[in-house]
This record gives sequence, C-alpha cells and structure tokens, in this order.
Amino acid sequence: LVRVSLRTYQRWVSATTTPSGDEERRLRVVARLVNQLRHSLTGPGVVEWFERPRADLDSASPADALDNPDRLEPLLAAAAASRGNVAA
Repeated sequence: LVRVSLRTYQRWVSATTTPSGDEERRLRVVARLVNQLRHSLTGPGVVEWFERPRADLDSASPADALDNPDRLEPLLAAAAASRGNVAA
C-alpha cells in the first residue's frame, strides 16, 4: 500500500531511516485510513478495500487515489462510511 521496496520498509521498521516527502505523506494517509477501517473490516478486508475501484472516487481504487493529495477528504469519508455499513 505504501509502494516502497521491501528493503526501504525494513529500514523504516528498524529505524535505520524514516520516510520523508511523498512517502511520509502516503504512509500517514494509509495509517489514518486503516485506523478507520479496522473498526469494520478484517485485515484482509482492509487490503481489499484499498484495491477495489469505487464510484465515489471516479472508479479509481483507494490505493490509486492515494497519489492525489486532493483525494484525501473523499478517501477519509469513504473509510468512515464503511463503519456505517456494518450490521449490528
């Protein structure tokens, strides 16, 4: 989801380096979205949510919409709406 190499991710986890610029922005957005989605979806469901095209994102997948900072609000709204779709 953050679209970096495995080695880059390993460096972040080991605190050898930290994300910056667009990588940091994308990582923070993914974290915010996952924080919303974890209340209504399973782990695999969250990953699937990111990959499935959505009408409210002009048929783009959330993963593709992450590249556009102007799509942050629609992405957060879509993630928050997923909580309202869970049966009680």
